[in-house]
Amino acid sequence: MKFLEKYLKKKIQHIGLDLGSYSIKMVELKQGENDDTHMVENYGMLPIPTDTIIDGVIKRPDVIRDALVDLKEERNIKNNATVTMAISGRNVITRPIKLPIMPLDELDQAVHFEAEKYIPTPLDQFYLDYTILGETIVDNTPHYNLLLAAVPKDMISNLIQIIESAHLKPYAVEIEPLSLYRVWCSHYYDEALPNQAILNMGHSNCHLVVFQKDNIQFTRGIPVAGHQITDAIVHSIGKEVAVAIDLKHKQRVGNIGIEVVPEETTTSPYDEYLIGESITDILSSLTQEIQRSIDFYQMQAKVRLDRLIITGGSSNLQGLDAYLEAEIGIPVLVGAYSELDPMYSLATGLAMREFMER
Repeated sequence: MKFLEKYLKKKIQHIGLDLGSYSIKMVELKQGENDDTHMVENYGMLPIPTDTIIDGVIKRPDVIRDALVDLKEERNIKNNATVTMAISGRNVITRPIKLPIMPLDELDQAVHFEAEKYIPTPLDQFYLDYTILGETIVDNTPHYNLLLAAVPKDMISNLIQIIESAHLKPYAVEIEPLSLYRVWCSHYYDEALPNQAILNMGHSNCHLVVFQKDNIQFTRGIPVAGHQITDAIVHSIGKEVAVAIDLKHKQRVGNIGIEVVPEETTTSPYDEYLIGESITDILSSLTQEIQRSIDFYQMQAKVRLDRLIITGGSSNLQGLDAYLEAEIGIPVLVGAYSELDPMYSLATGLAMREFMER
């Protein structure tokens, strides 16, 4: 699936660029010893103000441009290097759909017709694309299992303009589930665990993607994420955002609540209690949303998930994997690629684009 691939060259850089609402992450991969292997060549991250990107919409393009230029210089990325990016937000529509197997030229028209059910505004305002995930049987009839995506054209054009202003070459723009699929498929695919899910936990939202065998079956955005925890700490003890983020990562989530990680701290016991209470409240809301989504999928698919993998910067909350496992009753694993922090998972999946078919 692709929205943009007009800058194809024989030689490209395998760079994934994750423009998050709290930071910009970059990962560059290189070919391994075998054709089906790859290794981390370069990576880096720069924080950005939290009002720069809101719900996937870039509000301060100049900040993004300057941050990209700084990140290029810091990581020795050359001008006109090719980058693959993800796009997300409430205006980005993704739907798994099933259509009867038909000639591919007819499938384009059928997908366009099906898309009208999910897009409330005229289709000519969107880039529409899809990928064939595999085949299935519906009512004894062979069907394609498809992932449909629709993105407003102005979001794509604005993103391209900003990337080019930083002297980078957009290679492709795609949706998050495909990038997460590559990370899962290359690192966590297991025939003994045919039903798995990834929860990518960002600063402003979480994205749940469910896989069965080697296909994407279900995707859902969850509007509870890292910034709600940070905001709750700010409001509970009156600290600045940067201090609240630091305090958040000094907490360990336990099955019975929140514990302070043993180390030197400047917070009072009462502040620590308030921090623990605020984090617990948000995690309870997050757990309910995850459970609701998983229950819906399991009921529809008549299967039970074998494992949940959590990635993204907010998955770094200490003890979160054990907490979620106890709450939702499914084995939970913190996912990371090679030596990289889980925050780089999405950028890694983007950098894998040319190493994998999807």
